[in-house]
Amino acid sequence: MILENKNVIVAGGSGFLGSAMVRGLQARGAHLFTIDKEGFPFDRISPLGKEINSIELDLTNQSAVENFVADFNNPVDCLINCCGFIHNEPIVSMGKKEIIPHSM
Repeated sequence: MILENKNVIVAGGSGFLGSAMVRGLQARGAHLFTIDKEGFPFDRISPLGKEINSIELDLTNQSAVENFVADFNNPVDCLINCCGFIHNEPIVSMGKKEIIPHSM
């Protein structure tokens, strides 16, 4: 896959797997947008050329996600989801209100 100058969004790009993907994508010339709840830890990933655009966004907040999608003015060539959440009960015990449906 040719990634040079492709717009790639990495949701959860500051995590262990996400940051590894960001480094690999950055090395291949992708134009990166990372979405993280608390911003992107630039001290963990040294720039390899292309700029990383950090977007501070809580993906569990549906209205914030809808606003982001409405305001994002770049074509998206690739979207990678590496985010998750911690919940300390079996998923089969969760009610509908605890499960956030994807609507993008």
